[in-house]
Amino acid sequence: MRLASFDIAARLRAAEVHLLFSSMLLAFAFFLILGKWYPPPLDLAAGVLGVYGLMLLIDLLLGPLLTFVVFKRNRERFLFDLGVILLMQLSAYGYGLYAMAEGRPAWIVFVIDDFEIVRPVDLDLRKKEQFKVEFASGVFRGPRWVAAIYSSDPEVKKQQRQDEMLPELV
Repeated sequence: MRLASFDIAARLRAAEVHLLFSSMLLAFAFFLILGKWYPPPLDLAAGVLGVYGLMLLIDLLLGPLLTFVVFKRNRERFLFDLGVILLMQLSAYGYGLYAMAEGRPAWIVFVIDDFEIVRPVDLDLRKKEQFKVEFASGVFRGPRWVAAIYSSDPEVKKQQRQDEMLPELV
């Protein structure tokens, strides 16, 4: 029985290529998360640096490390193993970006005497036909500054305040 050779140079090369592509994905995530979605000081207020650090750990350490460990000269077996690693890594990356996108401050709303942050996850999508196009929040947009004005009708104003304090739970 012959032991498989442990070609460290080839393993390092495969891990380097994996690291390069992981770095490009993380640079894109960095641009979106810290450049657009959570500009300073919202990044500190929302605590996104810890989540981004977790993405860094998974994509920059675990992906290339697993590629280094499972590297095989047999191309078919290696491609299968690499495909499984990439599928897990891209799933974690996609979920991380999705969670960050849903929790990002899309609007900073001035209401009477204070500012409120509204996230995409806070919207009631059952009422999306009432949304105005000018308030749309695209994926590549940062937070938008808007003001909310209560109605001058006392009954409507009372209902608006109740809706703000106790949103309808379903």
